Amino acid sequence: MLKNKKGLSLVELIIVILIIAILAITAGAIYGTYTRRAMATEGKLLLDAILTKQRVYFVEWGRFFPVEETDAESRLGIDARGNRYFRTFDIEVPGDGSFIATTWTSEAGGKRMTLELKAFSFGRPELREVTD
Repeated sequence: MLKNKKGLSLVELIIVILIIAILAITAGAIYGTYTRRAMATEGKLLLDAILTKQRVYFVEWGRFFPVEETDAESRLGIDARGNRYFRTFDIEVPGDGSFIATTWTSEAGGKRMTLELKAFSFGRPELREVTD
């Protein structure tokens, strides 16, 4: 006599749990990559604003404007306080007709993310992520 089988057997239940676990691990890794890229985009936008302001300053004054580490609005008119991750930046002017703008955050998944932009008064700027 056959019984009506209702529900899942133990093996079927374990297989379902394993599939859900694999999907959760994969989704977590994809989400981490996505959020890190989103954070980097915010930093790149800040550096792009710095590049624009520095080029305008260079046209007016013939030199780049150095900025010490700042949490607030700088004299260049760049306000990073509204940013979620990249709120501080530093601008170094080495004297070779270029400037190096650096911004960083510690909220990148517990790791420090630093973005650096080196630009001259002409030409294409170099943007790179510095690994700490």
